Amino acid sequence: MNKNKTGRKATPVNEITDRNFTIVDLININTTVKAPTLRMHVKRSVANGRYTVAGTQKTGKRGKPSIVYTYNTTTTTTAEQTASM
Repeated sequence: MNKNKTGRKATPVNEITDRNFTIVDLININTTVKAPTLRMHVKRSVANGRYTVAGTQKTGKRGKPSIVYTYNTTTTTTAEQTASM
């Protein structure tokens, strides 16, 4: 047992990696995960650079527009790749 880990276990979240998405899209494909958990997952992923904000999308006549996210597919070079160049 790892004594350094405390708190709850992470909730697995299905991600959309092939197209732009909103939080509502994530809620629809993750039916067993609560909305606040998904919102925090997206917030942390944007802060870590895993997702990027692509823009906004109108949701109808009234209310705030939805934020559109995209999966960041930029690859980082490892030490092995730079050493071989």
